[in-house]
Amino acid sequence: MTSPTRLKKAVAFVNKHSGRVSSSDLHDLREELKKPLIASGFDVEFVIDDCPSLMEAAPKCHPDADYYIVIGGDGTIAALADIVTKLPGERKPVFLPLPFGTANMFTRDIGFPVDPWQALEAAITADTATVDIARVNGRAFLNNVVLGTFAEVAEARENFRVADNLHDKMLSLVESADALFYSSEHRYRVQMDNHAEEVSTNTIIVSNNAFHGSVDGVPHRDRLDTGMLAVYLTETHGGIDFLARVAEAVLGELATSDAVDLRDCKRCSIAPRDGEPIHYTVDGEILESEGPLVFEIVPGALRVPRLPNLEQ
Repeated sequence: MTSPTRLKKAVAFVNKHSGRVSSSDLHDLREELKKPLIASGFDVEFVIDDCPSLMEAAPKCHPDADYYIVIGGDGTIAALADIVTKLPGERKPVFLPLPFGTANMFTRDIGFPVDPWQALEAAITADTATVDIARVNGRAFLNNVVLGTFAEVAEARENFRVADNLHDKMLSLVESADALFYSSEHRYRVQMDNHAEEVSTNTIIVSNNAFHGSVDGVPHRDRLDTGMLAVYLTETHGGIDFLARVAEAVLGELATSDAVDLRDCKRCSIAPRDGEPIHYTVDGEILESEGPLVFEIVPGALRVPRLPNLEQ
């Protein structure tokens, strides 16, 4: 007697506090997710909670899971990706993040359609490929880390978002304008593999693989499997320079800019040299550090669906 064919198992991790999810009906979202999975022969389990709880649950779902599907913002996606890379054993689940964020840089760069349900249907029938992740001070990121004015402006913007009265909103607008127009450079010691140098700038970008142009105003990476960090040292010393670098990023011209020195490396450290803390963003999340930031690339750490953008 022939034994029944084993159903593939997918575990869907849903951050219920993520912006786009929090405004959705969770029952409808579950049903929309289940339809294509069941039709393709999957058994589906759901974990719906906040990001810390998802991170706690993820290692326990590993032994018999074929796919980890993640619905949430960039922070949720990076946190779950990091856990997947650290799961024991050689057989790790395929990592399938759906584009439920704002820019959706990672899902775009692995070739997913911007519509999450189209992305799901394409991904569950695709072959797989491995891609790199990067870490800064042990924390995983899939896209990039930006130091300097960008983080300062982003912090003011976040203060505006959470302000609950007109007075605080006005203060945050003034703070944002000050961060932009009175942007000042900082001194850093940057070590890339075995080479070190001192730089003065208000913007440094460290990317998980290099940008090549942009799509719909979002910087784009042709590959995520080179095993290299891309460090963008910019000649950016004030607010006008900063806006010029932003425009170059939107237009996909960072790599060809005369004001940008692009370096590739496997390991990088950036230390403050002016006594000021480093303000930076990790895949959009605003952070601050008194000490150095240490970056490393982890080649081929993550197995993802192979869609056209990954056909090398």
